[in-house]
Amino acid sequence: MSDLDLIQHLSVINQHLQVLQSARPTDKKLFEVQQLLRNHVQNLLITGEKCSS
Repeated sequence: MSDLDLIQHLSVINQHLQVLQSARPTDKKLFEVQQLLRNHVQNLLITGEKCSS
């Protein structure tokens, strides 16, 4: 994973976090963003494991 890839992943995560902060608990968008955020974090962890091995 290049530095640019990492920056792009972190930028997307940051955008999702901003949406989470502005969402109401009953908001359907909140659930969707949580799923997207979880997927991005998982992708980063998987990529990090590949890079370190």
